[in-house]
Amino acid sequence: MASQNSNLSHRRTTMVGDSEQQITSFNAHSASFHTENDNSIPSFDEEIFDACRNGDLALVKCLLENGVNVNLIDTSGRKSTPLHFAAGYGRRDVVSLLLDHNADVSARDEGAGSDPNAEDCWNYTPLHEAAIKGKVEVCILLLQAKANPHARNLDGKTPVDLAEGSARLALVGEYRKDELLEAARSGNEEKLINLLTPQNVNCHAGDGRKSTPLHLAAGYNRTKIVKILLKNGADVIAKDKGGLIPLHNACSYGHLDVCELLISAGYGSAQVHAADLWQYTPLHEAASKSRAEVCFLLLAYGANPTQPNCHGKSALDLVPNNDLRQRLLFEYRGYVFLEACQNADIHQIRKLLSLPTNTISSNAYPIAPPLSVNFSVPSNTCSSIHDGKCMHQKNCNISSVSSSSQHQESILPMPVQINQDLLHFRHPFVGNTALHSACCATNSGEQTLTKTFHLGSGSYPGFHSPENKQLISHTQYTKDLSVNSVNRNVSPVLGRQLIEWLIDQGIAVSDCNVEGQTPLHLAARYGYLEAAACLLRRGAEPNVADWHGFTPLHLAAKYGHSHIIQLLVQGFGADLNCTTIPGGHTAASLASTECVRRLIAELSLSPVNNTLSSSQKLPTEKHVTDSSAHMPSAPDAEKTQSAVVCSQQVIPFLVCSGSHSQDNSNMFYDPKYSQKPTPNNPSSTNRSTTTTLPISSTDYVSPSGSHSWADIVLQLLEAAKSGDVEMVRRLITTHHYSVCPDGAANELCTESSESCTVTAPLDLINCRDIDGRHSTPLHFAAGYNRLAIVELLLQYKADVHAKDKGGLVPLHNACSYGHAKVAELLIQHGANVNVTDLWRFTPLHEAAAKGKFEICRLLLKHGADPLKKNRDGHTPIDLVKDTDSDVYDLLRGDIAVLEAAKKGNLTKIKRLVTSENINCRDTQGRNSTPLHLAAGYNNIETLEFLLESGADVNAKDKGGLIPLHNASSYGHVDVAALLIRYGTSVNAVDKWGYTPLHEAAQKGRTQLCALLLAHGADPKIRNQESMLYFCSVIFTTF
Repeated sequence: MASQNSNLSHRRTTMVGDSEQQITSFNAHSASFHTENDNSIPSFDEEIFDACRNGDLALVKCLLENGVNVNLIDTSGRKSTPLHFAAGYGRRDVVSLLLDHNADVSARDEGAGSDPNAEDCWNYTPLHEAAIKGKVEVCILLLQAKANPHARNLDGKTPVDLAEGSARLALVGEYRKDELLEAARSGNEEKLINLLTPQNVNCHAGDGRKSTPLHLAAGYNRTKIVKILLKNGADVIAKDKGGLIPLHNACSYGHLDVCELLISAGYGSAQVHAADLWQYTPLHEAASKSRAEVCFLLLAYGANPTQPNCHGKSALDLVPNNDLRQRLLFEYRGYVFLEACQNADIHQIRKLLSLPTNTISSNAYPIAPPLSVNFSVPSNTCSSIHDGKCMHQKNCNISSVSSSSQHQESILPMPVQINQDLLHFRHPFVGNTALHSACCATNSGEQTLTKTFHLGSGSYPGFHSPENKQLISHTQYTKDLSVNSVNRNVSPVLGRQLIEWLIDQGIAVSDCNVEGQTPLHLAARYGYLEAAACLLRRGAEPNVADWHGFTPLHLAAKYGHSHIIQLLVQGFGADLNCTTIPGGHTAASLASTECVRRLIAELSLSPVNNTLSSSQKLPTEKHVTDSSAHMPSAPDAEKTQSAVVCSQQVIPFLVCSGSHSQDNSNMFYDPKYSQKPTPNNPSSTNRSTTTTLPISSTDYVSPSGSHSWADIVLQLLEAAKSGDVEMVRRLITTHHYSVCPDGAANELCTESSESCTVTAPLDLINCRDIDGRHSTPLHFAAGYNRLAIVELLLQYKADVHAKDKGGLVPLHNACSYGHAKVAELLIQHGANVNVTDLWRFTPLHEAAAKGKFEICRLLLKHGADPLKKNRDGHTPIDLVKDTDSDVYDLLRGDIAVLEAAKKGNLTKIKRLVTSENINCRDTQGRNSTPLHLAAGYNNIETLEFLLESGADVNAKDKGGLIPLHNASSYGHVDVAALLIRYGTSVNAVDKWGYTPLHEAAQKGRTQLCALLLAHGADPKIRNQESMLYFCSVIFTTF
């Protein structure tokens, strides 16, 4: 120990020397020391100070790996930390290493990390040390680690006060600012990362438009740069000299990805409605330049296309083409209509539905204020959660409102001519219909926000693990501080009448949004009892589950709506034991309060939920579609209103037809169920009827009863991936008979079937891989080239249009991996060859980028557009790397065929020629066909192949010449003989009256003349100059 103390006293003068030797010595000392005393701290830990001062990176790394504390205090000096030494001496690599060992920069008391704001006895931080010595690179590194440039030492000095030159510029955000802005503009990520600090992330250019780095990155579509800037705190509402924010730039140039990033970064409403000095909004910018996709995105976030600029022009006025103007107008009306349905604003709904589709004016969308209606809230309300407290009342009957209230709430008839397109408008991102929106209205004063829908954690109760965050969709209504929320206080009668009317107009109660949520899910989520009762009476399935396995009961329990729980369980037999797919949560485990948990426990103990027979339950109201376009009046609504009793006594409710009329608990496996059902005609499949249905955890009962719905879905997905045809058939067939047990053995249950309430087996066939890309079994089968599985799934009417998380359909998968037979089968069953994913890639883009020739040819044959551009403005041919490849020539189209014929490239001709392009034309030249070129250039083998493939031997070019004219003019005897053998006209004349014999005679082609005369050429035919064949010969001879 004495020797160790001696070493310690001289540590200030120790030189670095050979770091490897010191590391070896350190390891030896460490081993011997721990052998002697494992409970004490070795004094040579303090060697880290010399290593940091001298920049010995290897030694510092070794010391840290052997347990030396990165926040060790220099007790013999200024009480500095290793980071003080490294920063003060400008050892950038050592500073970076120390910061890399920082678990939490603010957790200095735990000693688990190097704190960039740690202070010594004179309150000097590492940034003080680096600044006072002008170590600019270390200053940048510390600033990036959130070091405080305004921290004061005992003299009241900040690092900015002590710094000079470049170090001071770095602390105030001016260091190499021009280079930072250029890196943002050009997309130089490495330079941007090296220079970016919190002080310069929002710097403005000194000239030009005074743009920030985010302005430049957004305008030049530098998506990765935008992500880096946003992560480091870039201001999304920073304005340049003209008052434009970065979103203006992105919208002006149509950069959809950047627009999405900016809006989702926060202040979405403020960005969308931001106006520059000329009162141009981002929508003005996008609309004036026909950026259709960007316009639709802005409208979804609440942009108003009727807002005027300083010249009195709205975004609609600036749209250059009428088609886009009509689409924007319809889209805007759709959003206003959904909002009106959510507010039960009957006046606004009536006004919108009466508007024709081509009405364009600045006042086409007057947002009428909500109707001022009076309704009575009975004092005996149901047990529920209000202001965080559980409320109980003796009676829980929903009382009928008084006649006076009903008279005030009387709804006038809707217009006879209803805009059906608007009535069936669906939110393009969330997927909500008008019925979904109407079920979001609440009577409890809960704030319901519909303007923001973006990815974020916590969208579903119980989902907080990192691996599940990527699955969260934008269907959650998340709070955005930039959106002014209002309380939704909707009259129960108005709300119920609206829901009834929407159902009567054909909007299905089982329709799902993008997360598989039905209107009943939303009614349960927001505690809208009248809506839930109405939906259940009209056939809604109480146990339907969304893509994450959440039933309405789960949501009601999560958000504390006891009255919804009682309605679902006591009235309609909802299953309390349903579990979510990831996590296996029940309603009880998701209950938000003790009150709800106690209610669920009481309901689970009551046998009444399982003993209600079908004879005890009242029949469901028959769902009759009303052909008239009139909203029911208040007296009509009074006749249909049912008293929903939520007390402890069980009163039978109206139960939907077939949903729980039979007890499936005793279902057993019947061998006849394994027979292959007769598939419906795929050609008759309507895309709207093949929408993926919600998944229910109780829909499937396995023969053994031991498998959950999640297990069945996983088995099907794995079977589709591996190509196990029998497993796929068995799973689908068994599931079909579990949901439709009394169906015919050889017939599938369809939506029109009266014996079941869900389309079987489409809910299983179109299930999703929610832990991955949200792929369906058809996606997997197509991607893994399982042709037999694809055939089977298509026979069961699997959705060929289903999109995964990235917007890819099964055809994308098949084309990307070159599975030609699978792709052809999908196309035969209605797959769209020009469908695009989120990046606007078509299947042809996928095939072209991967060099899949046969796929490209197949897609082009079925109408794929080779000129369609992705979001980067690239056509499929732009993605082909090898310009000498057949794929490149195929995408070039007719030009490549003509060039191959001209050059006599028989191999390429055989690959490129089809019945559609064999007679293509050289539109830039003489309008020649490939046969003209092959004949003129004496490419006999190419000519023979073209003739055998059906080329038109008498096709005329722009001058009226046939291929025989070309061969005769150039004296190609063999070519001429071959053309004659295939029936060409030897006496064909061009626009000047020249025959092939004229051409041959004029140029002295004696052999050709003899050949033509031998095959019937007429030497007496005169051209427009009245020249005979003999005259041509004499003229040529002399």
